[in-house]
Amino acid sequence: MKKILILVLSISILVFSFNTCFSSVDDETLEVIRVLGIMNGDENGNLNLDKKVTRAEFVKMLICASTYKDKVPAISYYSPYSDVPFTHWSAGYVQLAVEQGWVNGYTDGTFRPDNTITLEEAITLILSILGYTSEDIIGTYPYGQLALYSSLGLDKNITAKQGTQLSRQDCVYLFYNMLVANTKSGGKYLQVLGYTADSNGNIDINKVINENVAGPYVVTSTIYEMGIDLNKIIVERNGSIATIEDISKYDVIYYSDKLNKIWAYSKAITGTYLSATPSTTSPSSVNIGGNTYALETSQATYALSSNGQYKVGDVVTVLIGREGIVKVLNSDEFSLTLYGVVTGTSIDTYVAANGNEYSAKTVTVYGTDGNTYKVKNRSEYRDYEIGQIVEVSYTNGNPVISKQSTKSIYGKVSTKYIGDNKLADSVNILDMHQGNVIKIYLSRIVDSTLVRGDVLFYVTNAKGEITDLILDNFTGDLNKYVIFTQVDESGDSGSYTYVYGNKTETSYANGCVFGVKKGVGYIEQIDERIVTAGKLNDMGKITRISGNTITSNSNTMYISDDVMVYCKEGTDYITTSINELVNNFEQYRINAYYDDTTINGGRVRVIIANSIV
Repeated sequence: MKKILILVLSISILVFSFNTCFSSVDDETLEVIRVLGIMNGDENGNLNLDKKVTRAEFVKMLICASTYKDKVPAISYYSPYSDVPFTHWSAGYVQLAVEQGWVNGYTDGTFRPDNTITLEEAITLILSILGYTSEDIIGTYPYGQLALYSSLGLDKNITAKQGTQLSRQDCVYLFYNMLVANTKSGGKYLQVLGYTADSNGNIDINKVINENVAGPYVVTSTIYEMGIDLNKIIVERNGSIATIEDISKYDVIYYSDKLNKIWAYSKAITGTYLSATPSTTSPSSVNIGGNTYALETSQATYALSSNGQYKVGDVVTVLIGREGIVKVLNSDEFSLTLYGVVTGTSIDTYVAANGNEYSAKTVTVYGTDGNTYKVKNRSEYRDYEIGQIVEVSYTNGNPVISKQSTKSIYGKVSTKYIGDNKLADSVNILDMHQGNVIKIYLSRIVDSTLVRGDVLFYVTNAKGEITDLILDNFTGDLNKYVIFTQVDESGDSGSYTYVYGNKTETSYANGCVFGVKKGVGYIEQIDERIVTAGKLNDMGKITRISGNTITSNSNTMYISDDVMVYCKEGTDYITTSINELVNNFEQYRINAYYDDTTINGGRVRVIIANSIV
């Protein structure tokens, strides 16, 4: 079985991007306040964080941050104060706050709704909603209130001081601090609203968003026909900022009217429906083309059950959302073309439409999307070899595999282009060599320069943008970076003993040697056999480590994501972390070793620290 190295990038799909008018407050805090409806923007979505807040506006925020947020009467027939008649926009909010004992007016019977609210007035209301009374406050007003405000952590990130007027920015932080503060009865206030705290005691942002997001929906024609208010809406598609025009038919979307945002996903898989777990009677997950997917919707669950339209053995296309399969389509209605590299061949068992089992040749393809697919080879007269680049398409529900010829491009890589060739927003990239394959991401090769031969294959869409790209061992990420401690190349086959992590291993190269010596180097293996080996370049004494870069007297390079870091103690190499080296930099003499220059995709692969204390 060929050894396939897979690089998985975890991406949070719910990162909210705010425009520059929100830049003074961190995104997570703003997300919580907006999605809970505590504070809304103007007609353009701007929160105007520098504006001062009136007493009426603050009471509305207070009610929206309470369990009474859905109990505000649409039309008020009660005037809670002489200057808050029932016709005033805030009458319902002020009335509720009075009924709960959270607010008091002035001695003259007024509330003064349009006066700007001061810090001490605001925190008095906040303390009330948290359940604290005058009996819990030590000292006279406002000093006792300010002391309790500080001890509860309500003052974090707030710039307003005693006697000063609150800005909307101060209110964002004040209400967020209230959510994570302890109530008088115990527990976080956010638990009163039905939310949970994370391990750090903060509000679980994903849970808040998930419970306030509608979907999933499938775009059956265009987004404009789905009844969503698209005015000044923010769009995120496949984890990147996009536009409404980028959303296509069969995209899966989720929508938040409070955030005025759409999350869209274009992931679809075509393959043979192989099995269901725990059963086809009541499936919770299914295997399509050799990969297992959860079922996110009842519609998908029914479609792939024994009562549904699709049976084991059918070729289907599934549309995938945040948590699993959202919808199932007949492959004749919609099917995808897959590009990838052959990583294995076998004889597998399939289920026919009549329920009988049969055997057929199977080709395992590592797709450019990073998934591995098992594809039935219906061309009995044709076999496929490990390392071949293939296209898999579907005709009348049957897979068609075809070998692809080399297509090369070259040029400097940016976030949008390779040379003059434009890249699609979600370009899929593989790096491969001798049957070893790894999924990489565009950020890995940005600022590199691809020359003739570095690209084996690419595909463009109708706009001429590159959607799929396969490189010829450009990154070096397929290699294993080691410290050779013993080398025997006296015969036709080499024997190599090396340190890798916390282990010392020995591997062999059958029928070849590579001229390597003891020291820091690399190997590439297939079936545990070394097929390539060599040495790394020494940057010399390291003078600085900062973020993902490392600097010597004459060079600065990027550090590999999976860099091997060791402390050398005598003849032993003990694994450690970059943070350990940074925190104790002056105690070590540090050397770093790289495989190639940055322009050629090179990275620092091994770092060795010798103690000088």
